[in-house]
Amino acid sequence: MNENQKEPKGAGKSSFELINSDILTDMLPVKPGSVVLDLACGKGIYSLFLSEVVGESGLVYAVDLWKEGIELLGKEIEKKN
Repeated sequence: MNENQKEPKGAGKSSFELINSDILTDMLPVKPGSVVLDLACGKGIYSLFLSEVVGESGLVYAVDLWKEGIELLGKEIEKKN
């Protein structure tokens, strides 16, 4: 992130690094083909994880007011194809 891309007030590190993703997958009612909304997605770490769970037949909507975060997510999606 460059100096012009400041995180919005109240934003912090993602909690994703603090959780066990296997437990999360077991607890969420998300499976291949699901449609998921990641509201206040930030940089989209959960969105990317959920896209793996829902697979090509599913859909993840990533929504945030932080324009730069959405742009970073878009770049990451392009890298992962």
